[in-house]
Amino acid sequence: SPNVSVPLFLLLLFLTALFGNMSGLPWFLVYTKTVPVKLRGRLMGIRQLIGSGTAAVGGYLVALIISTFAFPINFSLLFGLGFLFTMISFYFLTQIEEPLTVHSESNLSYTSNILAEAKRLLQTNRNYRHYLVADALILMSMSSVSLYSIFALEKFSLSPSSAGTFSAIVMATNMVSNIVFGI
Repeated sequence: SPNVSVPLFLLLLFLTALFGNMSGLPWFLVYTKTVPVKLRGRLMGIRQLIGSGTAAVGGYLVALIISTFAFPINFSLLFGLGFLFTMISFYFLTQIEEPLTVHSESNLSYTSNILAEAKRLLQTNRNYRHYLVADALILMSMSSVSLYSIFALEKFSLSPSSAGTFSAIVMATNMVSNIVFGI
C-alpha cells in the first residue's frame, strides 16, 4: 500500500542519511590522523573520481543483472552484492591503525562547550558556512536521483534495467563534472 510504503521509504531514507552522517565525524577524525595534510585535498578528489567511476560501472552492472535475471533473483543478487561490498569495505576499515592521541586539558574544556564553539565558528567563518550550505544542497540533490529513475520507469513504461543505465549515466556525468569543476 502506498500509504504505508511511501512513509516507510522516506523514514528509512532519513535514517540512512542520519546514521551515515553520524559516522562522518569519526571517519574524518581517522582521515585527518592517517592522511598527511598536503595529500588530503588530492586524495578526496581522487576518491570522488574513483567513486563516480565505480558507481557508473555499478549502474551498468545493475542494468545487466536486472535484465538478465528474473525477479526476485535479480534483487536478491543485487542486495547480496551490496552486502558483500559493504563487508569488504568494513574489513579494510578494521585494518586502519590510528596513531595514539593524547587528550590535554584544553581539549576536554573545548568539548564541554562544543555548542558555543560551533555557534561562534558559524558566525565568524564565512567559508565554513558556505561549505555547509553547499554540502547540504548536494546531499539533498543526490537523494532525489533514485526517485527520478523510479518515476521515469513508471512514466515512460521503461524496463527495470533502464534504472541501472540511468544511474550509470548520472555517475559518469558526475565523474566528468567533478574533474571540470575541480579544476
